[in-house]
Amino acid sequence: MSQYPEQFRQKVLDLLAEGRPVKHVAEDLDLSMQAVYNWRNQEAIDRGERPGLSRVEQGEPAAAKRRIRELEDEVQILTRARDLLKEVPSPKGFTRPSR
Repeated sequence: MSQYPEQFRQKVLDLLAEGRPVKHVAEDLDLSMQAVYNWRNQEAIDRGERPGLSRVEQGEPAAAKRRIRELEDEVQILTRARDLLKEVPSPKGFTRPSR
């Protein structure tokens, strides 16, 4: 995810749509020109004007990986709980052994 808010990114794209050069927008807003070009290119992809993965499509694998990690953690917890339940203590506890 970008370190910039979506509203800021959209403002940059609006300035470009008004015809402002990438160099001026980048300098005025203290951004790298590459970031501005990347945002412009991604916007064209999101609108279907260029081939590539939209931001929604890019987010799906990240969300899936996050969910997989959560599920793996749950499996690990459940496996540990199962192992603990297998270790059944003696019902007599710590009493002296019988003679």
